[in-house]
Amino acid sequence: MSISIRFYLFAADGVQRISQRIMDGLCHGQDAMPQFANTKQKVANVVVELEKGKAARILEATGSFLDFDNKGQAHESLVRGGLGALETHDALERSKRIGPSKVVDLSPKLNREKWERENRWQLSKPQLDVIADDIGKRKHTSNAKVYRQRVQLQNLCR
Repeated sequence: MSISIRFYLFAADGVQRISQRIMDGLCHGQDAMPQFANTKQKVANVVVELEKGKAARILEATGSFLDFDNKGQAHESLVRGGLGALETHDALERSKRIGPSKVVDLSPKLNREKWERENRWQLSKPQLDVIADDIGKRKHTSNAKVYRQRVQLQNLCR
């Protein structure tokens, strides 16, 4: 079994598929998307199982946010979000290993839940249907479509 990872941005003007190369550039601070400067956008990270090189099924779809700065970069917010994920996860795991006590510290659990609210979102069935239609190249009667328009991108490595 092989897998592929796809990225979909749920912008105000519609759903846009983002290539792996662009997502890598955003993650490494090499690219920017100026049209999204100073906005927080919903992104779906979709893991697809491939059979004979073709998409067979969606294994996982996770909603997260890209927080773009005034130049349309998302690198700093991704670093902050990643560090927050590690810190809250580690604190929560440490609190689970502490033996039985009459006093229970809820702050690790509450901090993790806060991180989840600020950094994750749940995809709805219609959103998953749009992604499934795109991945399966189906012509569904869904109102939303995935735009494969050329994304305005600024490469910062010159």
